[in-house]
Amino acid sequence: RALEILRRENIDINPDLIEIYDHRKGKYWSACHVHQQIGPDAADIALLQNSDAELMIHPECGCASSCLYKVQSGIIPHDKAYFLSTEQMIEHAKISPAKKFIVATEKGMVYRLRKEMPEKEFIPISPDAVCEYMKANTFDKLLNSLRRDCLEIVFCKDCCDPKSPYHDNKVIHIPWSVAERAKRGIERMLAIG
Repeated sequence: RALEILRRENIDINPDLIEIYDHRKGKYWSACHVHQQIGPDAADIALLQNSDAELMIHPECGCASSCLYKVQSGIIPHDKAYFLSTEQMIEHAKISPAKKFIVATEKGMVYRLRKEMPEKEFIPISPDAVCEYMKANTFDKLLNSLRRDCLEIVFCKDCCDPKSPYHDNKVIHIPWSVAERAKRGIERMLAIG
């Protein structure tokens, strides 16, 4: 219903967000556990404490539906809340005249924004929005692996259980079924830009 109202009112909104909430297409969506834990209260508190800031919301956040409703209802001005992918957050912050932003996504994004735009202030919506999986891979670990040539990734058809890839000291086995699904996801990301 909210999407219909936004369309009728000609309010600009990220097409990715519309696709996520428009279930008529028969798609099922899930969310990252870190994004999901960012609830409506986090957005309300951040906006109360930083009324002069723009709110940049990743569509997977648990606060997205609530914020969308509040924008539609006029509780949050439509020029203060933006539903954006992480790359769109960077582009928006670069062109926005605002000097202060609340960032509703994984906390590591704030580091990147601050590094690229030190003259602007970026506030993480939640200090707990940290993804342990994103932090597991580091440049040091990658460099060490490349220097020592110690890991080989093998895509295999029958050598392991598709639900549980395994590795030994030299090889990580990835089932073809998993690799194909991952490839489709990467291709979709690259197509979007």
